[in-house]
Amino acid sequence: MAFLRFTILVFISTNSFVLGHELWRVCYYTSWSSQRTDGQPLLPEDIDANLCTHINFAFTTLDSSATEILTEQTYDLNLMQRLNALKTRNPALKTLISLGGWEMGSMKFHKLAASQANMNKFAQNAIDFLRAHNFDGIDLDWEYPGARGSPATDKHAFGELLMVLHNAFAAESQRSHKNKLLLTIAVATSHNRTQESYDVRMISRYCDFINMMMYDFHGSWDNKTGPHSALYSDDEYNINHTASHWEILGAQKDKLVIGVPFYGNVFTLLDPNDDDVGSASFGGGNMPYYMICQALQDGTAQEIVLNNERVPYMVQGKNWVTYDNPSSLREKVDFVKKRGYGGIMVWAIDLDDSHGACGHKYPLMNAVVDGIKQSGSVVVG
Repeated sequence: MAFLRFTILVFISTNSFVLGHELWRVCYYTSWSSQRTDGQPLLPEDIDANLCTHINFAFTTLDSSATEILTEQTYDLNLMQRLNALKTRNPALKTLISLGGWEMGSMKFHKLAASQANMNKFAQNAIDFLRAHNFDGIDLDWEYPGARGSPATDKHAFGELLMVLHNAFAAESQRSHKNKLLLTIAVATSHNRTQESYDVRMISRYCDFINMMMYDFHGSWDNKTGPHSALYSDDEYNINHTASHWEILGAQKDKLVIGVPFYGNVFTLLDPNDDDVGSASFGGGNMPYYMICQALQDGTAQEIVLNNERVPYMVQGKNWVTYDNPSSLREKVDFVKKRGYGGIMVWAIDLDDSHGACGHKYPLMNAVVDGIKQSGSVVVG
């Protein structure tokens, strides 16, 4: 039997749609940003409610039994209430709790997924928590199944956990006649981590969408400079290659949400006069965009754009900083539209210039929104 493969061009104008939904704009909001003392704290009520389609509250954790959701700080419940109040300004906004993160590690998730009884109990407790606090869903950030003390069998167990949650959320929606709670995940995307941690076809089946952490491809651990969120490159460490790899592994492409960083990775140059890509470095850290834009504005740093990778970096004395700017983000949005992916995820909304210290407020997030609203075409097929 012969199969005819064809391509459909979907033309978009004011809003962009992929396979029937508006391109998602998923924004992580970190609870600790409300306590920031460096001049740019961000309170929930100060977030522009129209910039994001989804806001993920980061992070919640698990209790010792791994079946109950706990807040990390005593003031988090108050922050959650204030975050959900944004829905009065934008009734279409969806809010989720993000469970896990790097600090929680892997072992509590391992304990949760170790038995059917634990998974069933957690599913009911999660439903109760989300409904009680007016959230629309949960985002699981397990870092990582099959790693950091978690056995290799957790690769499959993660898929089983998602199946249990998916089924429980669907059943609860039928009983309550409420909208089904959303189930999303955040995933690392390198080849090795993908192979060890994710049954891509299975997780794609049970999730509403997948937040792909398409950053930290390079960092201070490399001991040489490199772009940490390249769109293209000659090796595998770039968005184009990684997203294509997930498609090959069976991911449903319109569920893939491409993550972008609102921060830069900092490398300390071994020799300040040797400041190209691949230059020797030691140590480093990261820098929020609201500090990057100020360094560029006050002239203490110089921006250089990498033509092949389609992202900038800046040099500030001994610091070599790789990041995204409004132009590179618009290009990534265009990539998402043309490839038919589900949308853009940002880590994190509170790392943008929310106070407008460099000019207009939220320059990065507004670049994402503007890129989505621009006329163009989306390839589906």
